[in-house]
Amino acid sequence: MPGEILRQMKAAGTVNPVMLMDEVDKIGRNGANGDPTAALLEVLDPEQNSTFRDRYLDLPYDLSEVLFVVTSNDLSSIPAPLRDRMEIIEFDGYTTLEKLEIAERHVVPQKTAAAGLAPGETKLTRAALRRIIEGYTMEAGVRGLREKVETLLRKVSAWTETRGEPAPPVVDEGDVATYLGVERYSPRPTARNSVGVATGLSVSARGGSTLNVEVSQEPGTGRLLLRNQFGDDISDSAMNAYKYVKTHAAELGLAGFDFTKVDVDINITPAGKVDGPSAGGLMVTAIVSALTGRAVKDGVAMTGEITMRGDVLPIGGLKQKVMAAHRMGYAEVIFPAANLKDLESIPKEVRDGIKLTPARTYADIYPAALEP
Repeated sequence: MPGEILRQMKAAGTVNPVMLMDEVDKIGRNGANGDPTAALLEVLDPEQNSTFRDRYLDLPYDLSEVLFVVTSNDLSSIPAPLRDRMEIIEFDGYTTLEKLEIAERHVVPQKTAAAGLAPGETKLTRAALRRIIEGYTMEAGVRGLREKVETLLRKVSAWTETRGEPAPPVVDEGDVATYLGVERYSPRPTARNSVGVATGLSVSARGGSTLNVEVSQEPGTGRLLLRNQFGDDISDSAMNAYKYVKTHAAELGLAGFDFTKVDVDINITPAGKVDGPSAGGLMVTAIVSALTGRAVKDGVAMTGEITMRGDVLPIGGLKQKVMAAHRMGYAEVIFPAANLKDLESIPKEVRDGIKLTPARTYADIYPAALEP
């Protein structure tokens, strides 16, 4: 809104407030309301905001004493000139244990009162809350968890009023589907890996997630076939991975293999645009598995880019990726040894519940990822 900054400062009654701008990554999406990027550049730039001029009130004002805090779900959606003026502080998603504690201490008491139930009238067990977290939400925060708990307790309250029955004293794991319907999400089996199929890890605005690289071979002329879903970075990763396989064929159990007589087709599931420079080792594993017939080990997920010489490069988002693998039931994560320094950022409950295998070169990944 025009003039909103000075209006809020007047309401706060101070010249040095902390001012929060929520979800700044969504600015300019509604063309009918214009794009406030240019105005925000002047507001947030410490070199300019001492001479800020409010265009609506046509008044100059010194904003250098104001501490601006902006939030965003996706950094890539913020215009680059605006992003350059910000100090970026990233907050990782909650673990399942952290969500359980938040739900028990804060969400359930708040939503119980909002639903018109007396304190303690209906108790949600820890197992029921875990079922809601893992089966009905897929998020880094707890917004969806709050909505699902509120929906469940509202239905308990409504059914109590309309049916004249007392509220159930306990809602356990098996009762959740009665109120929330069929689960929307379910942990994928740990045995999804097979011949030509390997599990990788990625990071998005919603936190970490898993994906599968699927590789098949067919008679051809030595082509590497990539889908339209591949972005530039991951296309380069695929070409580097195939080059590595061909130049190290003997070490990978492919001595004498004639690459000129087959086409290698690479697909990534789930479907959708995919990009990022951290899937090289994953694609080498899937390619070698498809060409040798050796299955990728059950319960193993991996992340890390490799060079054409086979060196494993560091990646970002290790914490979110390991947490995603742990949440989905995987037993082992192979990751770049250069990221060993990041292990302390991973919650202890997650580190204790999954095997973490560092790799400096692809020679470290090869025996850990493929069946003998």
